[in-house]
Amino acid sequence: MTSVVLNDVGVYRIGTRAIDRELNLSARPSAVVRIGGATGEPPIAVAAIDRQSGPAPLTVSIDLSASFDPDGSIRNYFFNCIGGTLTGSQGSTGSCTFDRPGSYWIVLQVEDDSHNVDLVSAYAVATPVPSAAKVHGDDRGIGRARHLRCQSRGLHRRFERGLLRHHDSL
Repeated sequence: MTSVVLNDVGVYRIGTRAIDRELNLSARPSAVVRIGGATGEPPIAVAAIDRQSGPAPLTVSIDLSASFDPDGSIRNYFFNCIGGTLTGSQGSTGSCTFDRPGSYWIVLQVEDDSHNVDLVSAYAVATPVPSAAKVHGDDRGIGRARHLRCQSRGLHRRFERGLLRHHDSL
């Protein structure tokens, strides 16, 4: 169980969200809490991202244009690429770039004309780039076998006439 303590006068939108191993997010139910006679309705941040994973460097494009304010208008959009770089933002759109493999948190915020805010977050996973095999070839002419040695991650293989032989060393 999680608890929240609100000490300052204001209007708050409180919501929860779950994420599974495939990065699927649950619905985002929320409730508005008013403290100290505060009035107004906070905005609702709605984000669309073009990808959740891919090889590093991974650039994720973000669109907050579906965000809305039930009693006013959206004034500002904020993008926080935790562990990455904000590579562009203009109004309701932006992008985050993650140069190294890993899991990253993207925090997005909208602010309305009454200075109320709402946050929404997304996750992105930058995967390692597959290593390219080093290929060495030897073709000694007609009548001789064609040999190809492939070296990948320390394992050496010799392909000869369709047969695969594993060698632990050269």
